[in-house]
Amino acid sequence: MIRRSLWKPAFFLAVLGVFLPFAVAAAVDGQAAGQGTDSEASRSADEEHEALFLENRFPSATTCATCHPTHYREWSVSPHAYAQMSPVFNAMHGTV
Repeated sequence: MIRRSLWKPAFFLAVLGVFLPFAVAAAVDGQAAGQGTDSEASRSADEEHEALFLENRFPSATTCATCHPTHYREWSVSPHAYAQMSPVFNAMHGTV
């Protein structure tokens, strides 16, 4: 059993390991695309997201992959993608 004093650092490192690849991917994609985004493109993306969520409140990750391939690729091999299938995650979630 994890001692209470080790729980917070262990949790922080686990969360960092899940979200850090997304932060790096966003930074790399932002540099590749240029400094800023065009307001028209941003509006179009907002409209696409709105239409998607009207169609299905909880769309699958593969649906998002069509427009966000880099994020999907990095997420699909991360621990976050397999969290609900992990017996360790489910056991820890059940005790919290």
